[in-house]
Amino acid sequence: MSKSTQEQVVSCSICDSEAIDESIEELIGVCIECGFVIHDPEDTTPEWLQSPEELEEQPDEDWLAVCRVRDSTEQQLAQAFAALEDIGEVLCLDTDIREEAAAVYCDAYIAGTTDGRDTTCTIASSVRLASLAASKPIPSARLNGLPAVDKKKYRLSHTALQTDLGLRPLLPTPEDYCHFYAEELDLEPRVLNESHRIFEQISGQPALTGKDPVGITGSVIYLTAENITQSELADAGGISTETIRQRVNQLRNIVSDD
Repeated sequence: MSKSTQEQVVSCSICDSEAIDESIEELIGVCIECGFVIHDPEDTTPEWLQSPEELEEQPDEDWLAVCRVRDSTEQQLAQAFAALEDIGEVLCLDTDIREEAAAVYCDAYIAGTTDGRDTTCTIASSVRLASLAASKPIPSARLNGLPAVDKKKYRLSHTALQTDLGLRPLLPTPEDYCHFYAEELDLEPRVLNESHRIFEQISGQPALTGKDPVGITGSVIYLTAENITQSELADAGGISTETIRQRVNQLRNIVSDD
């Protein structure tokens, strides 16, 4: 059932953001930016953000009317959006990926996929799927390598999200990961242009079939960038330095043969 015009909110009373997710039937909306859950269109600044003068002007109310976390639903969503913000800060996620990840999580919540699952791992999986949808893939190894993310729970959450939500993203190519490396290492346009030329040369090479595309991307960038070490590229992609070293040697042979 759609929400009436009277129930719609224009902006968040906490951070003034207009990015309000209204897809959850039980709630008026959830602020994508700060995670504040809106139960009533007249919700104003909660008690913990008000000045003593403002509080004195208000009549006494039951504490549930001003408590930010009123039930398990709001608590779960608040935790999810907080986790999304934490991951977004660590990986410097674009706004479009953050918004899409929030949408994926909300869809999963409605479908019941989040029930009993670790919230941070489910958010990390949502970020991965959102990045694929935006054609700006983030390596799974970087996401499941975050301190608060359990690798096994991440994989299980990722599989459940794809199954329950019917998501079938295309597998990314090595060149697709250029955007991620560019953001992580602040690569110059020259490096990206030269990398693109190498990608054209190595496309379809049997020697690279089945190899981790993240490792191939990191190795291509190593061949084109200056003052970036194999260790830095490995850390950025969440892979081993040995993987970068092996791919660099393979790429040098392929490029020199051409």
